Amino acid sequence: MRVRFLGTGTLGTQRRCTSFLVNDNILFEIGNGTVAGLLENNLDVKNISIIVISHFHGDHYGDIVYFLHRRAMQELIDQPLVIVGPKGLQKKIIEFNNLLFGDIRDHSEIAEMWNIRFIELGDSGVLVSDEFEIEAFKVLHGKLDANGYIVRYGNKTLGYTGDACLTDGVMARIREAKTWIMEANEMMRKEGLHIGFSELIGLADMYPKIDFYAVHRKDYDMSKNIQVNLIAPIDGDEIILK
Repeated sequence: MRVRFLGTGTLGTQRRCTSFLVNDNILFEIGNGTVAGLLENNLDVKNISIIVISHFHGDHYGDIVYFLHRRAMQELIDQPLVIVGPKGLQKKIIEFNNLLFGDIRDHSEIAEMWNIRFIELGDSGVLVSDEFEIEAFKVLHGKLDANGYIVRYGNKTLGYTGDACLTDGVMARIREAKTWIMEANEMMRKEGLHIGFSELIGLADMYPKIDFYAVHRKDYDMSKNIQVNLIAPIDGDEIILK
């Protein structure tokens, strides 16, 4: 399983907002700047068949409408697209699209018009294909309905928390993946909203055989805290899962 980091930052950083590509065709998060990041990395929308969204903040799904319109302009409608996210996903994207392009036409039939299958996953919902499965689990991020995900591909497992607190629910899933992509918005946790990088230091100590990749990072100093199994990737980095 290959992971390519398109964005590792957050609003206010030169690094783009969190987005990463799994095996070149599964895109996790599509916040503002993601489409430009794909093009800068010589990638294009035609190779992406699945988009996975953790929650409905603009820095995690703000580019979805531009992605869909670029796909339509390239006449890729014959290729099916799956969009995965929390409950309310289809309604939210239709409303967003009509807000941005409603003067052209009402796109309420967006699923049929653009060959999209919306999959709204609640707690423990699973998307299964011949090659992989993506399981959702609930995370705490303010008052939003927010998902984390575990991807299983052959004997490889990848976990992603989205934006979340380090709750008992997240801790209960840690051993299920050998590699985790976790947000670390600031050095210290934001109660009810975000994991802190300092908490990832503790996790890396607790689970030395699991690799933790810290994303969604502001520009704080981590120079004295990086451990062998705690990595701070930058935009454009790639990893091959063990």
